[in-house]
Amino acid sequence: MEIRANNLGAVKNYFVEKLAGIYPVEEIKSFFEISVYHLLRLTRTQIIVEQNKSLSESELLKFVSVVKQLKTQKPLQYIFNAAPFYGMELYVDEHVLIPRPETEELVQLVFNTLQNDAQFATLYANEGFGLNITDIGTGSGCIALSVKKNLPKAHVAAVDTSYEAIKVAQKNADKLSLKITFVCADITRDYSKDLGYHVIISNPPYVTIDEQDQMKDNVLKYEPHLALFAPEKKPLFFYDKIADFALNNLVPGGYLFFEINQHFGNSTKELLVNKGFRNVELFKDLNGNERMISCKV
Repeated sequence: MEIRANNLGAVKNYFVEKLAGIYPVEEIKSFFEISVYHLLRLTRTQIIVEQNKSLSESELLKFVSVVKQLKTQKPLQYIFNAAPFYGMELYVDEHVLIPRPETEELVQLVFNTLQNDAQFATLYANEGFGLNITDIGTGSGCIALSVKKNLPKAHVAAVDTSYEAIKVAQKNADKLSLKITFVCADITRDYSKDLGYHVIISNPPYVTIDEQDQMKDNVLKYEPHLALFAPEKKPLFFYDKIADFALNNLVPGGYLFFEINQHFGNSTKELLVNKGFRNVELFKDLNGNERMISCKV
């Protein structure tokens, strides 16, 4: 089996030895800690205290399996079918993108904006009662579910063109006991009008084909390209289509929020201004990249 002893200290050494040269050492240690949490439900502090904890052969084999999969650069989130997002643990598989911290920032921007807008502040304070919100391109459901969890009285819909993604999002909604309306549809083609949304949120595919060379294999080989890439030579295709949908379906004063490609901030802003949206604002993420945009009808 190659693990030199049946304790956590030996397992940690095994992770470092087998994954060296593929990942940075600190990332390997993080993989080890996350794996211990998922397989043994031990926290980082407990790992330190219980380094000599004896493990069964079946437990050791599970760690060996994790390392084998990590060597292929399979994301840990797909190995354990779990990813944290905005205080929740979501089920994820290769039909949906792994939720990113930047998308948590988008959700927080939505909440901050509604709290500070006189038109919506009272509704927000009343747990979202009376608010009609939709998430376009929901994937795992991370945005829609975090909105519903924090605004339990709001009506929240989640749309995706992928039936497999909708199944994952529904699984997360059931797991979290959150009631969401799920719609499998392609809003870039044909969809109802005058739906009366107060807020539309979207993290659409925005990676350009030219950016593939800069991406790691753990993303390119495993995450769904349908959810990653914009059409070739049309980096703002989905923003254009979703903006038109928003113009047809937002109430007066309603908000449209996007996560965006940091290289197309000004272009996305210009597109929205030219369509007649008001209060178009770009926001930077914690890394200083232009990552979010909001506007009103």
